Amino acid sequence: MKKIAPKQIAKSIIFTALGAAPGIIWFCNAGTGQSIIIACLGAFVAFGLSLPGVSMARVAGGTAGVLVAHNVPRSIQGKVMDTFVGETHQEKLESDDDQPREIKIETSDGEGTAHQTRVNASPQKVNPVEGDDLAMLQSMGSKGPEFVSHYVPGVTEPTLKDYDEAFRSWQFDYTPPYDDQKVVQIIGGYLGNKCIADFDMEWVIVTDEYGTDFAVCSKEVKLMSFPFSTVLKRIEDHEFNFVEGVYYSLKEMLSNGEYKTR
Repeated sequence: MKKIAPKQIAKSIIFTALGAAPGIIWFCNAGTGQSIIIACLGAFVAFGLSLPGVSMARVAGGTAGVLVAHNVPRSIQGKVMDTFVGETHQEKLESDDDQPREIKIETSDGEGTAHQTRVNASPQKVNPVEGDDLAMLQSMGSKGPEFVSHYVPGVTEPTLKDYDEAFRSWQFDYTPPYDDQKVVQIIGGYLGNKCIADFDMEWVIVTDEYGTDFAVCSKEVKLMSFPFSTVLKRIEDHEFNFVEGVYYSLKEMLSNGEYKTR
């Protein structure tokens, strides 16, 4: 089961406290039952706003839309909601573009399943990595066997599954000799360089509205993978058993012919 990140817990506590504060202050001054209701309602709404993926602007827009739409003819209520929220709830349900799609992948243990999610493309600047930066990326996975053997004794030529096992053991190591950044570099470097060697890909540097990151990009089709961000996300979300899955999912996507040629 996925663990809740400490930052998310702290955020929810702070939001809930701030939401309840007006009602609590009112109760301290007046001691009425209404103040208790306001405190509970404020805490509930604030907690909801603190949850991942909830947009305050969208909630505010939806609230305003409901208030306005309530006072207009039923025939145009949907259009009013579209104006404030951007799309109606029904239209959102009917859109499958952002829903995870199950795909079949072949792993070292046989056939498995993975989930593929399509996201809206944003403007990107993609350039091949060269020179010293390329040499640095090519060497990042060199500490991989040492990392794996520390957590999986006796392994000298680690496989994808060995990296998964080592990563899981590292997560439970209370005094690890490797910090988060080093693990991102080791496993991300190993995964990226293996994909390059096995799938005819190359290191690129990607710049978009979210920042700059290294990725591996197919030389034949428009498909990229971000190995360092992949590892970092698993660390932050306390997830595991992803190295083999990412590798074989990428292999499946490259072979299914769904992506445009470069």
